[in-house]
Amino acid sequence: MQILPIPIDFKYDKDTQTLDVKWGDNSVIRYWIAYHPNLAFLSPSNSRRGRDFIQLLQSNPVKSEIIREGLEMPQPEIRPGFVEQPQTKLTCVPFGHKPSGIDGAA
Repeated sequence: MQILPIPIDFKYDKDTQTLDVKWGDNSVIRYWIAYHPNLAFLSPSNSRRGRDFIQLLQSNPVKSEIIREGLEMPQPEIRPGFVEQPQTKLTCVPFGHKPSGIDGAA
């Protein structure tokens, strides 16, 4: 499983129609996007900014340029500290039957 960074800051320049996005891994990528009033991720009050922006990128491929490379994000272990234990074989004893050898009697 790969962890993807999330967008955390957006700076739109209306003159050049570029959007600089700072991502969670500290990278900055510039996108060329024509301004449209439906770009809800540009509103600081939008709690779903990151999700809205990622959906825009998935539905509309746009020209982009890496301004600053990000840090490599650590990949988590699938199951940290998990050690596979051998299976214990359980023996079923019918009710009322006393198996021999448990209390020392044969």
